[in-house]
Amino acid sequence: MDDVVEFLDTMRKPLEGAKRISGPYPYYGASGIVDYVDGYLFDEELILLSEDGANITDRNYPVCFLASGKYWVNNHAHVLRTKQANENNFICNSLERKDYTQYNTGMAMPKLNKETCKKIPILCPGFEEQKKVGDYFRNLDHLITLHQRKPISHPNHSITHTKHKGEEKYVRIRVNDREKTNRTANLWRFPVDIPGGFKNGGGSVGEFQIYSGAE
Repeated sequence: MDDVVEFLDTMRKPLEGAKRISGPYPYYGASGIVDYVDGYLFDEELILLSEDGANITDRNYPVCFLASGKYWVNNHAHVLRTKQANENNFICNSLERKDYTQYNTGMAMPKLNKETCKKIPILCPGFEEQKKVGDYFRNLDHLITLHQRKPISHPNHSITHTKHKGEEKYVRIRVNDREKTNRTANLWRFPVDIPGGFKNGGGSVGEFQIYSGAE
């Protein structure tokens, strides 16, 4: 990990609740935004990785996520800037998918210290491939955000499918390299409601193919 990111932890700063003045800027902790304050420490897209907390092993919330715009970060999240030839979204999603149990250095409370984090391996293709995968994740995040606001629609399928108890549907990314048509990587999936006209494995929403069940 030390080969692909630099740590900006010395720039973060905790603010006790009594010292926080309400404002427009997100105040990030180990698992996301915990408050809004009147000042900011960062003004660029960076990767935040939880430093401590039960969520490192329980995984009820994201452990690694992107922060952008103007924001403040406390001392419960590592602040990472990707080094040249690495893409933020690809690195962030690679880190989010890892099992951190083996890297936990805490006793009573799970913790990921900086020196241990530096030794965590990350498999990285070239920048163009990283960007391609990163763009898929960005598009998927956008799709999920839209879906949370209203059901997925399709011009040829106006009826939406509603999940019943015990039934799961997924959008799963398939990255196809047109120059190497035999190489297809299944990278990620998210539960969603699917337009009723789609068939399992055969339909698509944009670049995303539809599957049912856990596979």
